[in-house]
Parts: sequence; C-alpha cells; structure tokens
Amino acid sequence: MKKTTLFLFSFLSIFLLVGSSAFATIRATALPKETNISTGQQITVPVEVDLSTLPDALGSYTASLTWNPDVLQFVSYRPGTSKGFSAPVVNAKNAKAGKIIFAAANPQGAEGRVEILNVAFKVIGTKGSNPALRLNFTAMAAAHSFESLMPYLEATTTAVQNGLRIEEIPAKFDLLQNYPNPFNPTTLIKYQLPKGENVEISIYNSVGQEIQQLVNEKKPAGNYSISWNGTDNNGKIVPAGIYIYRMRAGDYVAIKKMLLVK
Repeated sequence: MKKTTLFLFSFLSIFLLVGSSAFATIRATALPKETNISTGQQITVPVEVDLSTLPDALGSYTASLTWNPDVLQFVSYRPGTSKGFSAPVVNAKNAKAGKIIFAAANPQGAEGRVEILNVAFKVIGTKGSNPALRLNFTAMAAAHSFESLMPYLEATTTAVQNGLRIEEIPAKFDLLQNYPNPFNPTTLIKYQLPKGENVEISIYNSVGQEIQQLVNEKKPAGNYSISWNGTDNNGKIVPAGIYIYRMRAGDYVAIKKMLLVK
C-alpha cells in the first residue's frame, strides 16, 4: 500500500511539473508608453520580457527592433529599469534605416516582468501612417542553467499588432469626458495638447479635497490618456460617489465630473 501511494505521489508530481511547463509562456512587448501619438511628438518605447508564468529568470538575450524610418526617427536609447540589465550592448549603426540590435547577459538573472531597454523616437510621419514597430528575439536563455527559453516565447507584441497610427496634432487644449462614466473600478481620462506644456491632472472629492494627482509633468503636443482606478495617493480604495477631475496646462483650466459606483 505504501509503495502504491509513493508511486502515485511521484507520478502526480511529475505530471504537475510537466503540465505547468506546458502552459508556461513568455511574452515580449515593444509598445509606446503613449496611447496616442502625433507628428512632432517624442515617444518612448520600452522593450519588456514577461516570464511571470515560468520559474526561470532571464539570464541573457539577443534581439532586434525595427521600424519605418519615414514615420519614426531614432533619437536615443537607455537601459531598462530591471536590476541586472542596466548595461546592454546596443548596435545602432543602422538606426537611420530603422533597425537596432541589442543584447545583454546577467548570470544572476531577473524574474517576472523584465524591462530590458527603452528607445526614444521622434514622430515624423503624417496622419494615418504606420510606425511598423517589430520586435524579434534570436536568442534567450535562463540564468544559472543557461537553458534556451526560445521554445517558451509565445508572442511578441508591437505597435503593428495593436493598430497604432499617427494622429494629427490637436488644434486646441481639451479635457474630454472620462469613459466609462459611471465606472467601477477603472475609468479612462483623455486630454489634448496643441503645444508642449506642463500638465497637471488631479482628482478631487465632492468637498474639494485632492484625492490623487495623476499627472504633473511637461508633455509635448499630442493626444493623451490616463486611467484612474478609484484609489487615493496612498493606494487606498475610495468610496462610491461623485468625483471631480481638473486639468491645468499653462493658462488652460478645465473641470469635469464623474461617478464611481460600487
């Protein structure tokens, strides 16, 4: 009886191990931080590798990023923010033609969602043009074991797959009505800038107390959006009710209302 139980336990352990590997995937992304991009705007594209479903840590990689040079003009790059990947080797000699190659290795590795590079572009394309961003990995290995992770690389997500297109520069400052409204628990706030300006967007309760500041930085001309998840500056969930959001950009000030329901 003990031998049978031990056999079944061992078989189940192996089955679970194999089964979990079978469903493990790696996703790599190269998507602009900005949800809407306009001609003349500078954008940042973080390159990330998500190993959240794997027990392994990213140890090394070799990859390339390509784009349409008639739409995006390469400006610069900086390392990713993930520990251990702060010194990538980047070959940017063909950046004017729309391609860079980059690689890095870290024997200790990095787990979970790993940001490996940030690339800055100036948008030079016209309305409706496609940036044609494409991310491709030719090698990826786990830390410690040096096992290839390429079989787990399920998909790379870029601006092409997300239908990103260049938009016109807005003609005026504008704060749009949030959507959805009423909402629970998250809503999206869109706004427009006809020129570069310092932007402040804050959420207030019905008696005028600031709940959370969503934006406070200089931004170039363009169309933007930011979400609010119904929390305050300390991350605490706020009660249902009417909330006010205000935008200030230079001399422009706009206020709108929204309803959080539970």
